[in-house]
Amino acid sequence: MKLRRSSGKPKKPSQVHAEETVGAVATSIDAISTRKRSGSYVVRRVVGDSMYPTLVSGQLVLAKRRQSIQPDDVVIFRHNNMEKIKRVREVENDRLYVVGDNPNFSTDSRHYGMIDQDDVLGTVAWPRI
Repeated sequence: MKLRRSSGKPKKPSQVHAEETVGAVATSIDAISTRKRSGSYVVRRVVGDSMYPTLVSGQLVLAKRRQSIQPDDVVIFRHNNMEKIKRVREVENDRLYVVGDNPNFSTDSRHYGMIDQDDVLGTVAWPRI
């Protein structure tokens, strides 16, 4: 599942309140992150169905940087110059085996092998998974 920075794309009324709240938090975090070179959080919008039903396309996620990573965590990472979001199934010597929750629509470690823990931008903190 690819990720992109949040945009002002119109949403259903049921999503507006939650996204307005997250949008306000994201704006605050972006402001903090621009003052500090390494911000504590990243905010991204989910693109694609590889994490469905846990995360849906268009949903905002908030990830905390530099968390210790455990199996079953959902992480945002860079792979082939793209940001992706997947669930960690295995941690072995600073390498992670990551998979999508919707395997029929996911390209993950089953296809490209383990990723380096250094490629992780953050561990998803919101929504709680």
